Amino acid sequence: MSVVSYLRGLDPRLPRAVWALELGGVINSFGNGFVYPFLFIYLHNVRGFALGVSGLIVATNAGVALLAGTPGGAAADRFGAKRTLAASLALLTVAYALFPLVREPWHALALAGLVGLANGVFWPSYHTLLAAITPQTRAILIANPNNPTGTAIDLPSVERILKAAPNAAVLIDEAYYEFFGVTALPLLAKYPHLFVSRTFSKVYGMAALRMGCLFSQAGNVKYLHKAQSPYSVNTLAAAAAEAAVRDTAYIENYVTEALAAREMLEAGFEKLDIAYVPGSANFVLGYFGDRAVEIRDALREKAILVRDRSYEIPGGVRITVGTRAQARLVLAELEKIW
Repeated sequence: MSVVSYLRGLDPRLPRAVWALELGGVINSFGNGFVYPFLFIYLHNVRGFALGVSGLIVATNAGVALLAGTPGGAAADRFGAKRTLAASLALLTVAYALFPLVREPWHALALAGLVGLANGVFWPSYHTLLAAITPQTRAILIANPNNPTGTAIDLPSVERILKAAPNAAVLIDEAYYEFFGVTALPLLAKYPHLFVSRTFSKVYGMAALRMGCLFSQAGNVKYLHKAQSPYSVNTLAAAAAEAAVRDTAYIENYVTEALAAREMLEAGFEKLDIAYVPGSANFVLGYFGDRAVEIRDALREKAILVRDRSYEIPGGVRITVGTRAQARLVLAELEKIW
């Protein structure tokens, strides 16, 4: 992930705490580049520590920051970006304020570790995933785009994960591929440990048929057949799936309408000052704070069904997009109750 692509991924329409946390990752990376030399000079010239000791303290700061990325990302997921950011900034403030009081090298070493721990939460989630991969990792499952956020990663990012986990089976679930337009299928020939799944439940609208498909190299598929039920798909479902795949015009028209409706819904959220996650699927995740359940129930009274996801994402309500007419109806009701 280049700095340019990372900066492009930052979107002010995200909740402010999330945006600040992600932007902080970039600022923090550049900031440490300036802080480390001054910290080294301070420890050596002002505190009188040996060159090697000063270098060890600075290196400890950087090393702990890298290692803390994984628990930092987990903390943001568990406690929310706002609380994690506040705790990190508080820890940074206290640790840096105590540096003038150090008398022994181990005092500075401990403070450097605390600063590194606080810096760890600024690492982007993508790098947190890469940092969590070890030689013992055996399976990685990624929904791309993700549900319920609608966020997605590009093909180079998928390939970096494949390279980082050569001993693991990597499954990319592309249930919402048609709304995103990026697929990992071209990587199948190059990476034998890659699996790509699709479903007929989303863009094709055939959820009741329980149809899906899995792509991988021939050797992997051969092993999968050994575990496959001989009656896993009935004849009518298979015939319907074949007809659906051939009807490309219908899919193109439906996707075009859904994307237009998603754009309309996002524009309406901005007008109403509702924070949301810019997504790549056929839904939008909005943040309604402690009114999430209230909003869900109010829309349900108007025969508009949305998904309350506040049990896993505080304040989150996922709204599926259909047609532009339906998007206008949703926005009209939200304007009344928001």
